[in-house]
Amino acid sequence: MKLYIKIGRVFLVSVIAITLLISGCLDNETNKTTPTPEPTIEPTPVVEENWLTPAAVVTCCGEEEGFPASASIDGNLSTYWGHIKGEAHWIIYDLGSAQNISKIRIYTDSGFGGAPCKLFIYTTNNESLLSNGNETKGWQRAGESGTIPPSLHWTEVKLTNATGRYLKIYPYTHFKPTGTCGWYFSLGGFREIEYLPREE
Repeated sequence: MKLYIKIGRVFLVSVIAITLLISGCLDNETNKTTPTPEPTIEPTPVVEENWLTPAAVVTCCGEEEGFPASASIDGNLSTYWGHIKGEAHWIIYDLGSAQNISKIRIYTDSGFGGAPCKLFIYTTNNESLLSNGNETKGWQRAGESGTIPPSLHWTEVKLTNATGRYLKIYPYTHFKPTGTCGWYFSLGGFREIEYLPREE
């Protein structure tokens, strides 16, 4: 009889132990937290800028033989517009149609003579202003560059309120606002100009 009681107690203890073990396992499974997946970092998309070349040169202050103004829009960075007279320098481009322009860029330098040159940019839709030479009256002032470094590279100029079919580039230096800077540009190479339409 005592043997049966001992066996019964052992059996009861075993059942209780197994029950507790199973319960603990279930609790552990229940309390397990699902790991949070790492966020996927999307690469920053590369925005390609669609730079355009003016359709034509309307007119300019002058040009030397072998260095026509059209060389500044021929897609060739080794050719350039040249005008080496010490007078007002300016050039007007036809974009082909009225454009809302975000910025322009010019491949040039101002290394000759070390002149601290800048560029002033103007726009208009008024064809009657195309024959007023270096005058800027009536043109919309759209922006200006910083000082052009003395080495050939692309200089970008951001523009504001730049809407029009015609684009006028006017070099400037504090030495002589209407001549010296343009002269330096022309000797060093006013090589290429492009513009970027503003996205609507």
